[in-house]
Amino acid sequence: LVTPAVLIPLVVFWLLISFAIWGGVLGLFLLLLVIPAVFRFQMIVLEARARGIEPATPDAEFFNWFGNAWSLFPVPISIVLIWAILASAENFGLAAAGGAAFLASVFFPASLAVLAITHSPLQSINPVAIARLMGRCGSTLWIATVFLFIACWLVYLVEPMPAMLASFMQLLLSFSFFSLVGSLIEPYRIVDEVYIPDALERNAEEVRGAIEKTR
Repeated sequence: LVTPAVLIPLVVFWLLISFAIWGGVLGLFLLLLVIPAVFRFQMIVLEARARGIEPATPDAEFFNWFGNAWSLFPVPISIVLIWAILASAENFGLAAAGGAAFLASVFFPASLAVLAITHSPLQSINPVAIARLMGRCGSTLWIATVFLFIACWLVYLVEPMPAMLASFMQLLLSFSFFSLVGSLIEPYRIVDEVYIPDALERNAEEVRGAIEKTR
């Protein structure tokens, strides 16, 4: 709420989602455009918080389903975890569903953190990578687990509210969760441990060749 680079896109996404809900068939098309942008920007916020910098401002690329595909991987992970919780409730009762929800709350923040660090969907579900991250950041990452557990309960509580207010609260909780995960791994500077070699400077001949090629 105190960072304009996050607050303004949050409000814009909220308005677009509200228009989509009211828009019928056209609204469904708008929703399909907005959903990837929301998840992509949330991952950008998480990674920026992990680096201790301001997140980039969303642009048209955020609405593309095929660019930076790694940033959309939280969608299938969320679907699988929600399905597991509902299946546990249906087959084994509320106690089992509560246990599944707790395990999901432990797994999901660590999975998102690994995804932000590696940009690899496979690594984000790799038990070894997740265990290594939790071994490094476990002393703070448990806060994200508690927050997620409480946030899911609050999402349920705000459901009876007017649709626009409920959607804003749900979006705010979601953005807050992604931001929190990034801030909890930032003190360990794990993102900075990923080595990327410096770009080589092009010489004058290569620059002239590039200019001629462009012409």
